[in-house]
Amino acid sequence: MPIFIKSNHENQVVYRHNMPFHEKHGLGKTQAELEQEGLLVDYVPTPDTSDKTKMAVLYINPETKELYYQYEDIPDTPESEVALLRKENATLQSAVSELTMFVASQDEKIEQQNQAISELSILIAGGM
Repeated sequence: MPIFIKSNHENQVVYRHNMPFHEKHGLGKTQAELEQEGLLVDYVPTPDTSDKTKMAVLYINPETKELYYQYEDIPDTPESEVALLRKENATLQSAVSELTMFVASQDEKIEQQNQAISELSILIAGGM
């Protein structure tokens, strides 16, 4: 039984109907009408699902009607992105704390240097 598919300009399969000529669930079109809109193929290969970090995307070679898969990285879920952002936020907060302590220690050193300059100025001016 033929399978009807449509593909986009990149030959990625974007629509598939497994029973296009079924009396009740079919598309209600002739073979010629369907071939004007897409392609009829005999079977769809089974994707390799062994790599859980990849998703199979079905493509077709329109000249040979050969179907094949390209494997793309699965996009991050909102939950994993939130976890990553929380981790980055904690790192940034830690960096801000370290910088704040560094600036405070530099302010203390500047204050000590200003005090030393004042004392030296007094000594140079006559020891008052």
